[in-house]
Amino acid sequence: MNRKIHTVRELCLDLRNTLESRYASIWVEGEVSALATPPSGHIYFSLKEGNALIRCTYFRNRQNARNAFPSEGSQILAEGQLSMYQPRGELQMVVRLIEASGEGAMRLAFERLKNKLLAEGLFEQAHKKSLPDFPRAIGLITSTGGAVLHDMLVTLSRRYPCIRIIVYPSSVQGDNAPDDLVKMIGLAGERSEVDVLVLARGGGSAEDLMAFNDERVARAIFHCPIPLLSAVGHETDFSISDFVADHRAPTPTAAAELVAPDSSVLTRRFQTLEQRIRNLQARLIQDSFRTVDYLNARLVHPDRKLVLIRHAHTGLHGRLAELAVRNIQGGRSRTSNRSISLRAHSPANTLKLARARQLKFHGSLKQIARIALEHYSRQIAEKTQAIRLLGPGDTLFRGYAIVQDTNKAIITSPTEVATGDNLEITVSRGKFCARVS
Repeated sequence: MNRKIHTVRELCLDLRNTLESRYASIWVEGEVSALATPPSGHIYFSLKEGNALIRCTYFRNRQNARNAFPSEGSQILAEGQLSMYQPRGELQMVVRLIEASGEGAMRLAFERLKNKLLAEGLFEQAHKKSLPDFPRAIGLITSTGGAVLHDMLVTLSRRYPCIRIIVYPSSVQGDNAPDDLVKMIGLAGERSEVDVLVLARGGGSAEDLMAFNDERVARAIFHCPIPLLSAVGHETDFSISDFVADHRAPTPTAAAELVAPDSSVLTRRFQTLEQRIRNLQARLIQDSFRTVDYLNARLVHPDRKLVLIRHAHTGLHGRLAELAVRNIQGGRSRTSNRSISLRAHSPANTLKLARARQLKFHGSLKQIARIALEHYSRQIAEKTQAIRLLGPGDTLFRGYAIVQDTNKAIITSPTEVATGDNLEITVSRGKFCARVS
């Protein structure tokens, strides 16, 4: 009977290769026990759960500030490779990464959901809707109790004062936050009363932002018919809502700047359009004058035409005299015919027709110039009215005022000033200073 006999070394090496190839990367969660930190800098400990235990080795070259460090009795998540320590024939895990159990669980859930939605195509650029250049109304889905809403309203008022803003109040953290967010996104989509939505929340911990990593919220964003911009947390924070949304902003204030056009830029564009209209109007008038000059140059002066006719008449008179000598009767007949022809083609009649055509051309040119001037005057008036409505002048004229401190910052709340502060107040017809008493 043939028997395959392994040496102990061969068996351990075979088991080690099998473990390292099959479990090249594995996550294990458990409680740290038997922690040892020798002078070599390596860390040795065991992960246990109930009566199950696995030994772990955390080499010094894998340790860095980004990874958590184990402590006796702590619950951790460890990533690494399974192997066998041949000198003792023990199963061990060579650890590459350690995370606290709670944060690690959230991160794993985040990555699983991200990969799932990515595979379904929810992040694809083809599904992204573009933001409107000039929205008539902006919807804000956020908490009404935080500073985020105030900051966004201040930014929107500064950049685009005439915009209509609709707030869809929702909790942004806690167990009820996902349901609230899904409800408000759906409500905004059903009403269709805004042109763009902003989903906003300030910074916070990973637990605070969990509502924006919820699958229900992600799918509500994907199915929303209105362009939606996600502005959750700080610039370095990324949530599932950022990947599904049509656009992402690093902060809520930056989101307000993205969805609202700058009124000062619009004013400059209107001024440029007005100047182009003026230039076009001047060019049309110059073209009309050139056309009149050209037509006038083509007209033959009546005096010149009379001279030509007189010369022709003189020649005819000579010929008539010669013909009269040879044949008086025939000459008289021809003279009579010529006289009739001359009366029919009288210079007065020709001059009359020329003057009538000139008056007709002149009237047409005047009408064209008048219509063009009226058209562009109406456009200038409309643009001027729009600029007046966008500016603060009418608001100040109705009795409102702009209050600024010594640094030219606009005061919007009594809490922003203190007794004795100097203020500058702008009204419709000028400015004056005041002091807080």
